[in-house]
Amino acid sequence: MSAPNSKLRSPDKSVLVIVSHPDDETLGCAHLLLLQPAQCHILHTTTGAPAEERFWRQAGAESREEYAVARRKELLAAMEVFAVAPERLHMLPFGDRDLPRNLATLVHQVHAHIEALTPGCIYTHAFEGGHPDHDSTRYAVGRALEMMRREGKPVPELREFTGYHARGGEFFSGAFLDGGVTAVDVHLDPEEMVRKRRALDCYYSQQRVIQRFALSPERWRPAPAEDFRRRPHEGPLYYEIREMGYRFEEFAGLTQEADASIGA
Repeated sequence: MSAPNSKLRSPDKSVLVIVSHPDDETLGCAHLLLLQPAQCHILHTTTGAPAEERFWRQAGAESREEYAVARRKELLAAMEVFAVAPERLHMLPFGDRDLPRNLATLVHQVHAHIEALTPGCIYTHAFEGGHPDHDSTRYAVGRALEMMRREGKPVPELREFTGYHARGGEFFSGAFLDGGVTAVDVHLDPEEMVRKRRALDCYYSQQRVIQRFALSPERWRPAPAEDFRRRPHEGPLYYEIREMGYRFEEFAGLTQEADASIGA
């Protein structure tokens, strides 16, 4: 494994990884799980189970609830590869693609988990228009930390990792939208890539998506301030191209409603 130094690869403090779906933690933060599994908590903001029947039918499930159980089993198997204990895994009850319409509740639940787990550093998604749940999670983490500042409480460091977005109308992963001048590349060594692949292989239901991501490097950077009412980039967003149930204008309106509700 290589990075400019060990603190850039993994902070010398407790970590909370906040991601939308089971498998996001491994795709973006395997370097943390490999290096310090006993210092990592993981909060999934959804069960990973969408309402659309075609998704859970493809996985052999008979209902959304059954699919959620299967996704949880995939997660437990993957985390066993990293030796992340089950008690370090936390999951909110929202379904896949439900987050934009539950933003205020999401903020409060993320806030409660941060307060309870007291991490020194948080890793989460970048705001890039790839998936509406990813952008919702990034919004919620940012607003939860702002609430803590207003309350006069210690605020953990916030880092974001690369996911995916639209480039030229196509899926593109592994880079930040602006090129990531401040990004840190973490290169996994061959043995680590084998373990990461073993963990990803546990997500049987997600293999078509997972195969589109490189195993290494992983990239993170200090999370910048974001304006969630402005498109993260010009042109159609990936979740608009793939018709994931939202247009950005609706998402921006929902963040405005949530801000009014939480007093942001």
